[in-house]
Amino acid sequence: MSTAKVPKTNRAYRDTLFRFLFANKEQRGNALSLYNALSGEHRTDPAELEITAIDDFIYLNMKNDVSFLVGSDLFLVEQQSTWNPNMPLRGLFYLSGLLQAEVEKEDLNLYSSSQLILPTPQYVVLYNGKQVAWDRRELHLTASFRQPGKSCIEVIVPVLNINVGQNMTLKHACQPLLDYSRFVEEVRKQSEKTPDLHQAIALAVDVCIEKGILADILRKHKQEVIGMCFTEFDEAAVREADREEGRKVGEREGRKQNALCNAGEMFRLGFAFDLVRQIIGPVLTDAELRQLEQENRGC
Repeated sequence: MSTAKVPKTNRAYRDTLFRFLFANKEQRGNALSLYNALSGEHRTDPAELEITAIDDFIYLNMKNDVSFLVGSDLFLVEQQSTWNPNMPLRGLFYLSGLLQAEVEKEDLNLYSSSQLILPTPQYVVLYNGKQVAWDRRELHLTASFRQPGKSCIEVIVPVLNINVGQNMTLKHACQPLLDYSRFVEEVRKQSEKTPDLHQAIALAVDVCIEKGILADILRKHKQEVIGMCFTEFDEAAVREADREEGRKVGEREGRKQNALCNAGEMFRLGFAFDLVRQIIGPVLTDAELRQLEQENRGC
C-alpha cells in the first residue's frame, strides 16, 4: 500500500521572489494591490489587510503562497511555474488550516448552538510556467474523486496565466504583479544567452533596474533576490529535467511492452525466430525473445 505525501511541519524553507513581493509585511501595499486586482475591490489602506500565511505548509522546500484576510475575504494565492492539476487538493489542506487558525484566533466554539461566521475562502493560482498558453482555466477538486458526482465537497480553483502578454487587464491593475511577470521573462531571456544561471539572474536584475522594473526592491535587496531566484529557477530546472527523464522512461517501457506483446503473438502464429528478431528490432534482447519463444510456441 502506498503512503500519500502530505505537507509536513518544516520551518527550514526558502522564500520565493513572489512571496518576497507579496507576503512581506513591510510591503503590505503590494498584497493589497494584488487583492484589489483579483477581487475587483478598490481598497486603499494597507492596514486593512492581515497576512495569514501558514509557515508549516511547504512546497518543495520553498514557500510560494500568499494568504491574507481583508474584511470578510480570506484569500489564498499561490504562484506556480509547473502545471499541477492537484492544486484543489493542496488548497483544501491549506484552507482548512487557515480556517482552523481563524477559529482559534477568535476563540470560537465549534460545539456552539449558534452558527459560526467565518471569512469566505477564495483560492487563486497564478501560473507562469512555459507549458501552456491559455489565459485562464478552472481546476475542480471533484476531478480527483473516483465518484465525483457523489462528493459532498468541492473546491474550484481558477488558474490565471501571468506570463508576459497574458491576463494584461489583471496585471495592469496590480503593478507589482506586472513587474514580477516582466522580471521572470527577463531572467528567461538572459538564461538563453548564458548557461550560467547565477550570471543570468544577476544580468536580469541589472536590466530591470535600468528599465525601472521592481527597481527599488532590486536595488535594496539585490543579492537576496539573486539568491532566492537562483534557488527557485535551479530547482524548477531540476524538476523539469526529472519530468523529461520520466517521460523518456515511460516511452521506453511502453515500447518494450508493445514489443513483448507483438513478439509473443508472432511466435504463437509460428513466425521464425530470425524474422521476429528482424521485425522487433533492438527493443528486446535475444534472451528475452528466446524466453517468449519458449512460452508461446504451440499455444
